[in-house]
Amino acid sequence: KMSVKKVPLNEYLTDFEVFETLTEQTTKDELAENALAAKCMGTELGKKVLQYLDTRPAKLQTREKLEDFLQLQSKFIGEDKISAAQSIQIINQVPVNDVEMKILLDDSDLLDKEERLHLIKAIGQSVVKKK
Repeated sequence: KMSVKKVPLNEYLTDFEVFETLTEQTTKDELAENALAAKCMGTELGKKVLQYLDTRPAKLQTREKLEDFLQLQSKFIGEDKISAAQSIQIINQVPVNDVEMKILLDDSDLLDKEERLHLIKAIGQSVVKKK
């Protein structure tokens, strides 16, 4: 079976991408595709990281939903109003109100309230609700 190389969503890895990679390494019977992740999962630290991420929004996100969010973010606020690190914070933390969003944006005035509310709604849609 031929594997498809996953392109990172951003310049930095999201919690989802780390969770996805570590989870794959725990379920593969064959030689690990990602040697670093496989080595990490052989350590106590790797197991702790996976255990932590299992309680975070990353567990309920999908690559498609995050790509949708990044497209909506670009549509609502453009490409350069916030940094890649701030985008990662939004993805990893999934703010649910304006106060949380302002904290993630370092309480700056980069975005107006309407833009922040658009992003809150968009990132909320990235999390797959459990039924």
